[in-house]
Amino acid sequence: MNKRLKQAGAAALIASALLPSVPAEAAGAPPDAVLQLKFDGSAADSSGNNVSVAVAGSPSYTAGRIGQALEFSSAGQYVDLGRSASTTFGSATDYSVSFWLQASGSVTGDPVIIGNKNWSTGANAGWVIALQANGSIKWNYTPAGQSRSDAYIPGAADGQWHLVTVTHDRDGSARLYKDGTIAASADIASKTGSIDTAYSTRIAQDATGSYGSVLRAKLDELQLFKRSLSAEEVLALYNAAPPVQGGSSRKVLVIGIDGARPDAVQAADAPNLHSLAAAGAYSWNAQANGSNTWSATGWSTMHTGVWYGKHGVKDNSWTGSQFGAYPSLMKRAEQAKPALNTSSIVHWSPINTNLVDGIDQEISVSTDAEVAAAAIGQIKNGSPDLMFLQFDDVDHAGHTYGFSPSVPQYGDAIHAVDGQIGSILDAVKNRSTYSGEQWLILVSTDHGGKGTSHGGSSAEERTIFYLASGPGTTKGPIAGTVNQTDVMATALSYLGIPLQSAWNLDGKPAGLAG
Repeated sequence: MNKRLKQAGAAALIASALLPSVPAEAAGAPPDAVLQLKFDGSAADSSGNNVSVAVAGSPSYTAGRIGQALEFSSAGQYVDLGRSASTTFGSATDYSVSFWLQASGSVTGDPVIIGNKNWSTGANAGWVIALQANGSIKWNYTPAGQSRSDAYIPGAADGQWHLVTVTHDRDGSARLYKDGTIAASADIASKTGSIDTAYSTRIAQDATGSYGSVLRAKLDELQLFKRSLSAEEVLALYNAAPPVQGGSSRKVLVIGIDGARPDAVQAADAPNLHSLAAAGAYSWNAQANGSNTWSATGWSTMHTGVWYGKHGVKDNSWTGSQFGAYPSLMKRAEQAKPALNTSSIVHWSPINTNLVDGIDQEISVSTDAEVAAAAIGQIKNGSPDLMFLQFDDVDHAGHTYGFSPSVPQYGDAIHAVDGQIGSILDAVKNRSTYSGEQWLILVSTDHGGKGTSHGGSSAEERTIFYLASGPGTTKGPIAGTVNQTDVMATALSYLGIPLQSAWNLDGKPAGLAG
């Protein structure tokens, strides 16, 4: 499970010779807010609907996520949005609420962020989004005559800026997003009845204006929409913000391309991967497990830094795992340096479900394009230190058409993921802090393939590749044998985390100078 959810991740060095890449497409930020409060020195509505807004208690304007933010720090400070067509949704209108929030981990009670109800009990009619003492965000939804619904976004009060978005499809579900990624959902189709109350909607106070818990937080770019935003639009809202500053100067991106044979990568039209190899250290003859060349086995070996005889995963059932004794080295990194921002974004969800835990953010998506989009969002808007990405479409092509450099569809799949990787690397290069950062990119795979399958011990199945590019790497082919166990060991070593003898690792740093 996640240690905490915050903006996290890592990225990679781009060589100056990197060729143009295929961008990952994303939806544009939605332009049709019915209420938009930018808080740039004023709480005036910027939506064009001229919603009357009243500010009480003199909250202060301060540096925000985009321009300025409104900071609430004491009792009696709130914003009254009134009761208008922009803030009422009746019994059938879909709606969405979105805002940037920065709050510390010290939360007392359950202060309201925004809502239209008497918050003395969640059973009262109306809706509210509130902070909790444990640092999470609580969404409460109670249409007239219905029982309450509650859902939570963990880890929102950690001192970092987070985009919080809640969408309501009145015939389906409410979805809670943090930083463009879904965190929770709840079925509201059966919750008929009006969600409006006789009260106005307020920010930093419940609808009565007298709730005792005090919100101490900054809010920026608060918007209401009279429709349920799509997941792509929520991600676009997140990506619309400029990059944040700060974080470690050394950062690592580990990219795993499922089922990518090294000879096929070399033969494919893959300019980004080829440029990384040309600028750094590489092996086209690295070794995965000698047998049991399954995905679960390979990813476990890469993450734990030990062979399957220790981590125990011999096939895709994940049975027999020994991750208590041999956890993912990403977890080891967090334990050694808790301030690191870490994340795992995968197409094949069992990696996060079974293997990765104890890190800041685990994101499982349905397509390789979504892996790229989520990674770009974190790189652009966060302060990433260690990020793992897993792409799955090359493996799909191998199973369908064949794992071979002579199979056009297999080569096309490698070309496609190369374009997605190039877009990610472009996002790194475009960070405002890039000139002061030292990025290491590591690229490898879980297994090769033979015919349309894998799992055996043939050279085609167990031979993999390894790329390391960035400052502090050697240049050219790596002397000696490089193993799958070396990938995460290299990442930790680069981040200055000693590889402890008590961990009983089989892996070692590979391709690092000095």
